[in-house]
Parts: sequence; structure tokens; C-alpha cells
Amino acid sequence: YSGLRTVDLPDGITEIGEMAFSSCSDLQKVSLPASLTTIKEQAFWCDEALREVVIPVGSRLKTVGKIAFQWCNSLKGIQLPDTLEIIEDKAFNNCTALKSIGLTKINQLNSLGENAFQSTSITNFHYSASLNKVGKRPLEGCNGLTEITVANNNPMFKSVDGVLFNKDGTSLLQYPANKKGSSYTTPAGVKKISTYAFQGTSPKLREIVIGKGVENIESLAFQQS
Repeated sequence: YSGLRTVDLPDGITEIGEMAFSSCSDLQKVSLPASLTTIKEQAFWCDEALREVVIPVGSRLKTVGKIAFQWCNSLKGIQLPDTLEIIEDKAFNNCTALKSIGLTKINQLNSLGENAFQSTSITNFHYSASLNKVGKRPLEGCNGLTEITVANNNPMFKSVDGVLFNKDGTSLLQYPANKKGSSYTTPAGVKKISTYAFQGTSPKLREIVIGKGVENIESLAFQQS
């Protein structure tokens, strides 16, 4: 596969199969057709030179499969359509340069896999009202995160001042690692600080005041803080 630089797929293609373009070490640009609905597991895995993935306006893309773009270290942005429904486990894991993903606050995502965006450079993420299935720590290791927002009518989560909580506010799930402010106090009602909740917070966070209602601090909650 070495030597392939660009791929321009014609309209009419609806699926890219497992490992179809994996380990294409020289691949730099892929243009996807509006007809495409599914990118399957490992389709572009470890394409370390891939810098541009073109998704057209009107895209019908619904599913991005497991580890589909994992280790695409040169990919800085991708315009995922708001009509996307499923991002599977580790789909963009270790895309370390990835900063922009295109999804807006009206996105229709309903399933977000475990470690889906782990160790990327995204700065914010929105849990839409439709998002009702979430794997473990989809934003783990995203040290550039400044805020996590949640639609008011999301059934599972809520956001308070850019920090992610479960719906009833009893579990603090994730403090954005690059959030503004030198101090933070857990809100009243919080009983649990979850695993990796404060992982990798920036040096500007110097003080954390844990409220009297907290009963449980899970393993690795403050790792590398």
C-alpha cells in the first residue's frame, strides 16, 4: 500500500469495509462521497500521513466503526456531519493532532464508544439530547479540553460550568483538563468523584475543594493532576 497518496471515492459507494485502507503509510487525502453511510472497523487505521478527510455537505454518514481512524496522527480536523448516529470504540483514539470534529450542538449522535476520542486535541465536546449510549471515558486524555456541554434534555448527563456530571449531579465524571480557573469547588450534591475525573489537569488548576457530601473518590481520580 505504500505510495498511495490520494483517494477520491465516487458517489454511489455506501460502505467502506474493514481495514480497507489501513496502514497506507503515504496516504494524505481521502474524499468521501455523500452516499457513504458506514465506515467499518479499522478502515483507515494507522494512516499516519493522512491529513485531510473530505466529507461533503449532505453526507449521509451514519456510523464510524471501531478504531476506524486510530493512530491517524496527522489528521487535524474532520467535518463529521450532524446526522452521524454512531461513533464506535476508539474510532479516533490517539489521533493526537485532531482538534476539530465538525459536530455542532444540533448533532444527532446517539452512541459514543469507549475511548472514542481518547488522546486527541479537541477543545470542547457537546453531549446532544439524542446521545443515550456512552462507553467508558470517551474523552479520556483530551488534555486540551476547556469545556464539556450537555443538552438540557439529555437523559444521562448534565454539565455545570463546563464540567460533566451524571444526570442527578451526584457523580462528577470529568473536569476538562484545560478548563480556565486556578481553583475548583465540587458542587453541593456530589457524592462521588469518578475514575480519571481530574486526570491530566493543567498546572493552572492549583486548588480543589472537595465538598463535605463526597463519600467516594474512585481509583485514579486525580492521576497526573
